[in-house]
Amino acid sequence: GYFLVTDLEGKGDMGVMHARMAIGYDQKGKHYTGSWVSDMDGTHWVYSGDVDASGKKLALLADGPDMMDPTKTAKYKDEYEIVDADHRVLASSVQGADGKWTQFMTMKYTRAKK
Repeated sequence: GYFLVTDLEGKGDMGVMHARMAIGYDQKGKHYTGSWVSDMDGTHWVYSGDVDASGKKLALLADGPDMMDPTKTAKYKDEYEIVDADHRVLASSVQGADGKWTQFMTMKYTRAKK
């Protein structure tokens, strides 16, 4: 399988963020897998997930520190949507104790022009 590796830079409420992400298809496991690191937290996020029937949305699940209590672990879901060749949207959600998903972030990606 092939992996897409991206370097990201963004500005938000918490300041400037730099990150590196890799997403690819695990041919042995028959699912997508990914990795994310950033200078905003010390967690190495490891993802696993699948593409929907349209082929335009990828849902990746990961375990990470609970935002309300970092001594606990929570389930997270990142949903990537391919809008067109130059644009993607990421919606991030966390699963609560009641099993419901709550979206806490949306990022819009634009391919840099050369």
